Amino acid sequence: MLDFLLVAIRGVLRAQAKIPEAIRPEMADQQMLKHMRDVAEHFDVVPEATKRLANQFPTVNTGQVAWTTKEIWIGGLEGVPLSRVQSWLWRVHEALVTCLAGVGIDVPDDLLASYVEGDDALKWPSERLRFHWSLPTMDERDWPREPMPEALQALLAQRWATQRTRDPKD
Repeated sequence: MLDFLLVAIRGVLRAQAKIPEAIRPEMADQQMLKHMRDVAEHFDVVPEATKRLANQFPTVNTGQVAWTTKEIWIGGLEGVPLSRVQSWLWRVHEALVTCLAGVGIDVPDDLLASYVEGDDALKWPSERLRFHWSLPTMDERDWPREPMPEALQALLAQRWATQRTRDPKD
């Protein structure tokens, strides 16, 4: 499973490289994740990829996941925390949407959609199956709401800020 995550992260790194440098979000140790992906995916050139990873990031444990009650790390406790990856993914998403909107491309809001315009015009395959597993959703405006107490809002904001400040590189 970790290999799939590393391959997906490498795809985001490629997309990130196309964002103009002035607004390009970067993540500390993103090269570590790239090298870990190289080791996992390019098994034909593992010695070179392993040497690069070992030379640049000697404390990382390839293929390992570490966790505590507060955080999960890719590459062991000296690796990259998932909260850093999550924060970076959101920044990349926002930057890509901004860039695409800036050149007049409408970006769909439904991130789970699997429809491409003109797809149904193709003759093959004769039976198209589009499905994915997800929880039933409703528009956020239709959610039953009670205002969150201010004390709870402050506590949640403080908890997220504390988690992010524990990450000395981000």
